[in-house]
Amino acid sequence: MNSRPAYFSLKHVDCPYPDNFVCRITNISTEGITWKFKFTSSCIALTLDHLQSLQQPPPYPSILEVDQVIRAFPFPSYALGVSSPSGTEFNWSDDSDIAVQQYLTISMVEMNLIFLHKVYLIKATRQNPEDPLSTDYRFSVDSSVNSASRIVRALSSLYSRHNQIAYLSWSFWSSLAIACATLGDIISQSPRCSTAKPAMRLLTDGVKLYERATTAGRSNTSRAAMASIREQALQAISSSETSSSGTTSSKTPDGPLWLHQQTYTIDSTQD
Repeated sequence: MNSRPAYFSLKHVDCPYPDNFVCRITNISTEGITWKFKFTSSCIALTLDHLQSLQQPPPYPSILEVDQVIRAFPFPSYALGVSSPSGTEFNWSDDSDIAVQQYLTISMVEMNLIFLHKVYLIKATRQNPEDPLSTDYRFSVDSSVNSASRIVRALSSLYSRHNQIAYLSWSFWSSLAIACATLGDIISQSPRCSTAKPAMRLLTDGVKLYERATTAGRSNTSRAAMASIREQALQAISSSETSSSGTTSSKTPDGPLWLHQQTYTIDSTQD
């Protein structure tokens, strides 16, 4: 989930899952640990297989099948009912530790969907920058943007409820960086499409949230990179509105958060 390929295939690992139990001393359940193991084996492994086969990508319908597997995977009990069906409202636990685990469950699912569909999001914007939703990869466009939007909304909601999460480790905030980069993709590559301006509003919210969290010691470099994503997206929208030629720039933004685009070679002629 941190843009690194697996060192070995989970298909080559044969060991039992950890037992799910409640510690008699701490009264802490291991349900979350067990869920992460099972989700990794059942869902993340499928996405990693896809990412490692980009030179010879599988048929697009097989990607949609993996998408269905991820969405159908059951949540642990503590994360059930936290998010509304629309993904715009959240009911976090009063216990900040449990609330963080609730968010991590949501973000793991949404980041997995982003990584699964990201290449096809970019492919759609290159096939039709004006309207990527009219391409054969429109489901990937919708899925990527919706997952990124849900991460921004969820983390914003969690922060407003438990602002002490700003002091958690950097890895906790990587989901926000991934979400903002994804929203920046659709805006910068297709600033005229119908999802660009709503995505811009969410991107702004995400960057502002990240800036507030920097008071807890976030890296100045990453803060500048996040601001750069927002600035490039704003410039893309502004240029599209003032352009008399009716064309959009195909330049891919620079910066560390865009490395996921530079990793892949996308053949626009291949389905």
